[in-house]
Amino acid sequence: EELSLAAFWGNAITEGMASHFFLSECWGLRRGRMYQVPENSKVPRCRHSKTSESTLCIPLNASGETIGILYLQWNESMHLGDRLENFQQLGLTVAESVVLAISN
Repeated sequence: EELSLAAFWGNAITEGMASHFFLSECWGLRRGRMYQVPENSKVPRCRHSKTSESTLCIPLNASGETIGILYLQWNESMHLGDRLENFQQLGLTVAESVVLAISN
């Protein structure tokens, strides 16, 4: 199944993510849970990611069906440091809200 970029915020996303990709090309979707890759890491990247910055893929699931992902990217100049865990939790909260909005 193929996914298409439906919305984005900021301008880096158009350069950092493919506009179309298959479900199998995202580690978060393949694993069924949040998948993070630190900046310049040796951790395998999702094929849809076209950046060396830190990324986070959060699957969006409603009624047992995958409806998309929330994809976030940032660089170390953002100095998240200790706030990274809060950033991840914010991503999960936004993902839950998006799923509720779309499924309703």
